[in-house]
Amino acid sequence: MTGNNKNIIAVLIEDGAAASYLIPLLKKTFNEKAEVRTISCEDILKRNILTKTDTLFIPGVKKASEKYRNGLGVEGGQKIRAWVKAGGTAVGLCHGGYLLTEEFHYADKYSKKLRIINSSCGIFEGIARGPIVEYTNHNDLKNPYIDHAVAKLAFNDATKGAACYAHGPWLELSDTVNKDEYKIIARFEDVKNNPIAMASRNFGKGKAVFCSVVPEISGTEMATMDINLLPKNTPNAAHLKTGIRFAKELAAHENERQTVWNRLIMEIS
Repeated sequence: MTGNNKNIIAVLIEDGAAASYLIPLLKKTFNEKAEVRTISCEDILKRNILTKTDTLFIPGVKKASEKYRNGLGVEGGQKIRAWVKAGGTAVGLCHGGYLLTEEFHYADKYSKKLRIINSSCGIFEGIARGPIVEYTNHNDLKNPYIDHAVAKLAFNDATKGAACYAHGPWLELSDTVNKDEYKIIARFEDVKNNPIAMASRNFGKGKAVFCSVVPEISGTEMATMDINLLPKNTPNAAHLKTGIRFAKELAAHENERQTVWNRLIMEIS
């Protein structure tokens, strides 16, 4: 904990970051127990902001943005890694899960190319692979909701969960990991071989949490915050229709979504 009596939670924000749901939910969840701030890659690189931070959330990005990787570079990734080892807690959601893993393999559906990228802040020993084909519609329509899906998760105590999936990875740990350092929190229930959807690792004095899904997104709130903002004329009519359909599907799993969010918060509390 930092010097005052209140935990400091930082959310890494660069252009393209998908945090419009995350920030208000963190504030609601922690209320007076924590101060939620937004920080940039430059804050990490030049202002040593992590020394004043207890928990760092790295959220997803829109349209496969590379702003995080470009903004952090090797130095920024190494700073995050060293900060966690010294006692910080890092949470990677969706794209953040890729960044917290040593190597990630991303099969871009539009370019048809497989990108293999090494991460300088990779704390999880293994490969983050995505997107998950069971959840990805390979239609060429560039619709912001066409690749969203409701992912079903099974926790290690047999509890069930569900959450929004949007191109996140599954985690494939190396065979050589020290199992005592890792906790498998949940696996995908409806994906072949039930790969890892959520995990945590004790790393030095700190901890990292990997989360493939985006449990902060509520179907009910999605309809209010996102869909109503879309123009109702062509060419966005198809986007609107798809978005409404997905929001309704996700809203039907609100209790399971809340379960996933609560389990995530348990890991950092």
